[in-house]
Amino acid sequence: MVDPTSQALTLRETAMEEDRERIVAVIEGESAAWLEGDVDKWKTYWVQSPRARHVHARPFLGALTFQGFDEIERYFTPMFAAIVEENRPERELRNENGRITIGAGMAWATFDQVRPVDRDTTRGSGRHNEMRILEQVEGEWKIVAAVHIPNRYGYYASPWVRVDGRCRVVDTGAGLFEALGGRRAVRIVGNRLCGHSATDTTTLREAVSEADALLRTPCCVRPAAPLMLSAPDGGPITPCWITVADMMIVILLHDDRLLGNAIARAGRVFGLTAAQIRVAEAIARGHDLSVAATALQVRPNTVRTHVRRMFERTAVNSQPALVRKLLSVAPPT
Repeated sequence: MVDPTSQALTLRETAMEEDRERIVAVIEGESAAWLEGDVDKWKTYWVQSPRARHVHARPFLGALTFQGFDEIERYFTPMFAAIVEENRPERELRNENGRITIGAGMAWATFDQVRPVDRDTTRGSGRHNEMRILEQVEGEWKIVAAVHIPNRYGYYASPWVRVDGRCRVVDTGAGLFEALGGRRAVRIVGNRLCGHSATDTTTLREAVSEADALLRTPCCVRPAAPLMLSAPDGGPITPCWITVADMMIVILLHDDRLLGNAIARAGRVFGLTAAQIRVAEAIARGHDLSVAATALQVRPNTVRTHVRRMFERTAVNSQPALVRKLLSVAPPT
């Protein structure tokens, strides 16, 4: 004879699993509609009422809170139009680490939304912490509130190491230990990030201490700033980058995009030509002049002429000083 209590529990578990599957389908469907730029389809996944809410955190700017679906729709509709106008290929997007809690006619879900890093632009790239609150409307699950928090942690395009305020290593990214090999400017000693000289170690730790102090202020975000450290054995200046974001201190190693942007910005400030900017970038990457000439397909004497003229414009007389001067130009606020 079947225990009616056991049977009731089985039915409830089955219904709960069916609800869970429907909720996942709603979340995935909303994401797919966004990628397709289909605003009409996207709207079908929402409770279109004044009680709808959307909180969208923005790096450097704080959070936007929209109250009521009309306000949400007015803000996001132009973004859908931009997606259609760009006619960009559908981007990969996946949701992972999902947690769903279901109550009487209401549920909430938390998950990480992962978008691959685009080396040309970091817009929308990385890991995003997401939350959705859902209601049952006429038997169907609909989103009534959403929280979106961008989080770059672990999704930088270059090798990275996360440290605490005393330069102790907390976590590392893919490719870090390969990047630390050879004539790199930093090393890990006793689980602490160090330079290859006492001076560079002091410079690194002062920068990290300053970043740690920034984490304790209301505006605890700062764009990536260069750290000019020396390679071992008197090698060339090797810039790495320190960034404060998402309540973390992260050191980025040989990030080509950041380096290229910084040199181009300095080139505009000092009035360098396009050729001179290419030479400066080659030097900043640690190439000697002959390698730079080969890479740029010009004669070595041409490269030396570019370097001499850059010395004149920046009032320096050595390649390490040139790199320091160019990377010292502050990014726009």
